[in-house]
Amino acid sequence: MEQTRAELIGTGAHELRTPLAALQGYAEGLMDGVLSKEKAAEGILREVKAMRRLVEDLSLVSRVEAKAVEIRAKPLDANDLLDETRSVAESLRAGFTLDTEGPPVGVWADTLRTRQIVRNLLTNALRHTPQGGEVRLRAFRQGEAVAFQVADTGPGIPEEHLPHIFERFYRVDKARSRKEGGSGVGLTVAKGLVEAMGGRIFVESRVGEGTTFTFTLPLYTGLTLKG
Repeated sequence: MEQTRAELIGTGAHELRTPLAALQGYAEGLMDGVLSKEKAAEGILREVKAMRRLVEDLSLVSRVEAKAVEIRAKPLDANDLLDETRSVAESLRAGFTLDTEGPPVGVWADTLRTRQIVRNLLTNALRHTPQGGEVRLRAFRQGEAVAFQVADTGPGIPEEHLPHIFERFYRVDKARSRKEGGSGVGLTVAKGLVEAMGGRIFVESRVGEGTTFTFTLPLYTGLTLKG
């Protein structure tokens, strides 16, 4: 546990260096008259938001790794959750196709945490899907479990990176991920939350074809579903 805590502090400090350096640059640019007040304020606000997101992610990943996340499971309709997530995603980004499919299926899970997992995976997919690409959400029964899938038509992940994809702060493309705002712990959090609810998570990818993340959660058969 102590080693994990030390590693988390070390990697967290490393990740904070980038936004802190940017903040210093904006402040110096403002003092030297190189940047306008509006430009400096815009950059400072962006970096502060990035730091806040990183701190929140660090707090959550530390609880996930310590298995200290509270889970409040109850019946929920998997496709209702995907439709809700779709609405949020479509408001965030245009220029892609987002499909949801699958019959109504009941799952026994924490609604908030399941929503968080799907949104983490969806945000990751959107970040790497080019204009005109496609992101597909699915939920379907798989034996005594419910499988959720988030698939994209992005560039894919080289095979050598796949075994490390759920490691904290692991990035396939470090420069692009930082530029686009990824903290590097979203997939770590997703894996921890899935396992805390009794499920498993997998990734499949082919370079040039896209990536599919699949996670399972316990099936709930006593739920009365719509449709």
